[in-house]
Amino acid sequence: MFLAGPWLWAGGGVAVLAGVGVWRGRVKGERVSAVWLWREVGPAPAGRGRRVDPVWAAVAVAAVLAAGGLARPVWRVGGGGRGVAFPACEVRSTAAGAEAWVRNVGAVRLRVDGREVELPAAAGAGGGQAVALDGKGDEHMLELMERGRVVAGARFRRPMEAGFEILQQGAVDGALVRAFRVQPGARGEAAGRAERQVVLVNDPRFVLAAGAASGPASGEGAGGGGPALILIEGAAHVPGLTLKDSGEVAAPADARLEAVDLPAFIHVDGVRVARFVPAAVSGEWTVRIRLGEWPWMAERRVGVGGGTTVVWLASHPSSETNWVEDPSFVLTMADLVHRVLPAAENSGQAWDRTEMAAGGGAAARVIPLGVWLGWAAAGMLVAAMAMFWRRGR
Repeated sequence: MFLAGPWLWAGGGVAVLAGVGVWRGRVKGERVSAVWLWREVGPAPAGRGRRVDPVWAAVAVAAVLAAGGLARPVWRVGGGGRGVAFPACEVRSTAAGAEAWVRNVGAVRLRVDGREVELPAAAGAGGGQAVALDGKGDEHMLELMERGRVVAGARFRRPMEAGFEILQQGAVDGALVRAFRVQPGARGEAAGRAERQVVLVNDPRFVLAAGAASGPASGEGAGGGGPALILIEGAAHVPGLTLKDSGEVAAPADARLEAVDLPAFIHVDGVRVARFVPAAVSGEWTVRIRLGEWPWMAERRVGVGGGTTVVWLASHPSSETNWVEDPSFVLTMADLVHRVLPAAENSGQAWDRTEMAAGGGAAARVIPLGVWLGWAAAGMLVAAMAMFWRRGR
């Protein structure tokens, strides 16, 4: 868009050269035998010539850089500028999922993730309108349609900072892994360490220390500094959780699950339990689901500031219950992610954008430059303040 790459670099080069020229001015150091011989020598007449104050020159350059940043310039890498220009558009995360904000002057037809949307002309040159997207995906494709064919497009990917990493210890129930992987922002271990983590555990040797921030092994070493969720199946060594000596037992025939502290839209009436681990929990735990007189799903916060949430399940969801066949299973896991790893902190963050050619090949990558211009303007202002302070010493 405005201020393409070559013109931006040309303008920046001119600004740097002008700044050097203003800074040096027409002052030149010269060694003399005695300074007092030069006291009465005044500068040669220069007509109406005036010397620019470096402080105000730096302020002026900062103002120009700030104005350029407010114009939200972008740098297109690749593509050579061929084809039809895709409308100015950006995708941002919202509390309900994600939406695309399209700035268009005339009426356009878009294909959004396979469905066609007709957008009327926006009011004013800077107007636009929001298009709701399916919030379940980490990637969305928007394509510009003309006469029934695609002439330009853009692919948007969720920023990696908005995701969470899924770690596993032991033979974790596959249904649990799938239930978390379908959540927005979920990533596997191969994607690299993330600040926010979900640790799934099915290992009787698992030990969680009372003061640990998080831990896939012996209660230490898992966390990346952000919130974490540890979900444990069956037996484990967790503070405040006392397992009965009998170990895993068959559930009474008349025992039914009861939702004690779950959102109103989650119902577990249709879930049947074949086997479970009877245990007692201390007052630090919150019982979410009860099986008869026994806690079946319990939750507590551990670590400094309660940054880690531990959830304990008395049964393995797939092999000992029919929970995975009930809608409450996925709803419960989604509620955990929403509460423990909220996406609200990343709401409003723009997604990464890659423009596409009509044939589907990559045409250009758009790099926003407004933030860099803003930092450059701030740096120039700091330099001006430093010069002003040094002059007053």
